[in-house]
Amino acid sequence: MTFRFPNTTHRTTIIGRTGSGKTTAALWLLSEMNWTRRPWIIIDYKRQDFDDIPGIQYHKLTAAPPRKAGLYLVQPMPTAEDNLRVEELFWKIWKRGKIGVVVDEGYLTPRGESFSALLVTGRSKQVPMIINTQRPVWVPPHIWSESNFFMVFHLNHRKDERTVEEFTPFDLTNDLPPYYSRWYDVGEHQTHILKPVPDRDTVMDRFAEREREKRGKKWTAYISPGLSRTGLRFS
Repeated sequence: MTFRFPNTTHRTTIIGRTGSGKTTAALWLLSEMNWTRRPWIIIDYKRQDFDDIPGIQYHKLTAAPPRKAGLYLVQPMPTAEDNLRVEELFWKIWKRGKIGVVVDEGYLTPRGESFSALLVTGRSKQVPMIINTQRPVWVPPHIWSESNFFMVFHLNHRKDERTVEEFTPFDLTNDLPPYYSRWYDVGEHQTHILKPVPDRDTVMDRFAEREREKRGKKWTAYISPGLSRTGLRFS
């Protein structure tokens, strides 16, 4: 069976408990997407996993969607006020089209019509999506009906496992080794067992490599107190 990687119109949902490897998997998928040619917006509720991507730019929640290619970080609070702003941003993305979206912690995403519209019409609007969640039992139903791919890591709750089993061919009663995942390609109705994705440092190096190619300039590694060896400085 041939492994099919998500393209620029697909919706991919990544599921797993905290520490299972789902966030690194989301970063790995994102590192290979088309953000060097189109804008991608990351909706980051946790505020801890995406802000060190080389070349990433902070974007105001109330601003219009960016037009230039690249990665843009939006960090809403899980409040009613910010949820309304996220709703408005999703409608702006839907109207514009040709913008990628990453949602970290899908169960915190507002349940309004805009999120469903992006999921349902994402293919025609050319809005690829990567959605992370650790509690599949709480996510909006359109995630299950509209996702093209599911990547499933270890879960803590049997109720969450049963929810995943309802919408995929998986039997989650048998655990995989740490950081392994189950991959379901809905369109081809194929499943795969995936070994761990590259580690975070390697993924960040890939972001840096592609950012360098996008800008046509040189990135150099540096080490500074409090920073990992993958810290990058633009020169």
